[in-house]
Amino acid sequence: MTGIDFIKAINGKSKVILTTAYSEYAMEGFENEVVDYLLKPISFARFIKGAQRALTLIHPSVSTQQPEETDYIFVKTEQKGKLLKVNINDILFIEGLKNYVTIHTKQGERIIALLNIRDLEERLIQPRFYRTHKSFILATSFIRMIEGNMVHLDHTKETIPIGDTYRDGFMAQMKEKIMTNRK
Repeated sequence: MTGIDFIKAINGKSKVILTTAYSEYAMEGFENEVVDYLLKPISFARFIKGAQRALTLIHPSVSTQQPEETDYIFVKTEQKGKLLKVNINDILFIEGLKNYVTIHTKQGERIIALLNIRDLEERLIQPRFYRTHKSFILATSFIRMIEGNMVHLDHTKETIPIGDTYRDGFMAQMKEKIMTNRK
């Protein structure tokens, strides 16, 4: 029996967080009303977020304290000893370049920082930010259009790719915002 078969068998009698190394099960998981979908390898911050979501559904009256997100971060730049403040609300997308990232802002700035994309992915909280490709994280609030495997953002003409590994998870995250005709 697969995990999806098990979810169907319990018929909504329990809350389920689906954990897998295979992103192709994301949509089917959400269609079967899983609480969350965690793609391996799972960061601790992402695990805690999924567990808090499940706890809130099981005990709605229990207050779960989510870690507070500050409205800015400081990043190391290519200049030794220089830390640059970046307002989180200004980040359009982040592009990974091995041990560096380029942070693209809505003001048109390109900030090169000595970080790797995984560090930023763990720091920037979903669903506000989402990794769509091995080299890209985007701010979901700036999505203008999803066209095939490309995302168009406000404030830029650049498009962000959606990688095969990230597609199902990304579309599952966007599921609540997608309007369809239900007949």
